[in-house]
Amino acid sequence: MATQSEPRTEWRAVLAMWLASRTALWIVGLVSATLIPLFRDRPLLNFVHPREASPIFDLWARWDSEWYLAIADGGYAAPIADPLQRARYPHHPTAGFFPLYPLLIRLLSPLVGSSVAAGWWISNLALPAFLLLWHRALSEDLGPAVARRAVAYFLFLPAALFCSAIYAESLFLLLSAACLLALRRQRFGWAAAAAFGAALTRPAGIFLALPLGWEAWKRWRFAAERRGREAHPPGRAALLLSWLSPLAPVAGLAAFAAFCARTFGDPFEFVRRQEAWRGTSGPPWRAFVRYFESGPAVHGLHGSTIELTFALAYLALLVWGFRRLRTGEWAFCAAVVLAPLCTSLFSFSRLALAAFPLLAAPAVWGEREWVDRSLALVLISLQALFMVLFQGWGWVA
Repeated sequence: MATQSEPRTEWRAVLAMWLASRTALWIVGLVSATLIPLFRDRPLLNFVHPREASPIFDLWARWDSEWYLAIADGGYAAPIADPLQRARYPHHPTAGFFPLYPLLIRLLSPLVGSSVAAGWWISNLALPAFLLLWHRALSEDLGPAVARRAVAYFLFLPAALFCSAIYAESLFLLLSAACLLALRRQRFGWAAAAAFGAALTRPAGIFLALPLGWEAWKRWRFAAERRGREAHPPGRAALLLSWLSPLAPVAGLAAFAAFCARTFGDPFEFVRRQEAWRGTSGPPWRAFVRYFESGPAVHGLHGSTIELTFALAYLALLVWGFRRLRTGEWAFCAAVVLAPLCTSLFSFSRLALAAFPLLAAPAVWGEREWVDRSLALVLISLQALFMVLFQGWGWVA
């Protein structure tokens, strides 16, 4: 009986942390929307998709949310209504946003009344599902106490507010965690399906080919070792499926590239759109060079000291995880962390959310009470500040 009740207790703890953190963020957003209007009366730096006001959900629709909503409502070729913003974005800006999340918004909108509400529901249902899958995997490796702390630290991350906003982050995290957990169970079909969906959600989905390829190689090596000792080695069909699985995220990205070729006339239009925002790619230290070229500041687009701090922290976590994480998962995290550093610190803390396995490190260190309290205090304070900025159209990540 005790063994059956323990998982339920852990699930309740995870869901309680999720609900408490999201409720706190919503309260901060609603209160600050009334008391701290910030940039609402100034010209906005971002495209704003016209829609009916929704005071309950609208504070979660800022910056990139507008593009997801525009795609969901009018498709990728829909014209920008505002002529001023149309002049600022003359070259297919919607190509920078992958299709699965806005497609789900479009499908759910008739059921919940608006695309804004649909986006919020998708993000906030995907988030706890992701947390439960990740908690389960962490519990197997490090025990439930460390898993709970890792979940808490993730929810406290400043950029974790985007997991409740109308952004594709939560959906991507859910699909990535599902892929990695399926690989632990050697269920390559499910892992490939999740990776295919992840590659249609965010560009980083292509990096799931790394753990898929690693686990396929391990399975082939294991089968080769058993073949000489056992009468019934693993079947060829199972081995073939494992070897084909790394192609799933490649197929997802190729499908979007084919769509871009048909819609925009260039299969790499999504790459060009990202380069327009982030800059051209270079070596992994390009972001640090650009930090000093742009002029260091507390926070901003390319010279943010806050983003620099998170970049250095994630690099340190990569060093820690090299011998402690599963090889495929570490390779995925390394690609997620290093890829944005090849261009800019722009939105690094948000993009690095996908390297969630690395948070096992601070969760282990958090066994010391002073570490746990210090991390929680710093992260929660920054997250509250980010939420105040975000609801008021201030730049966050």
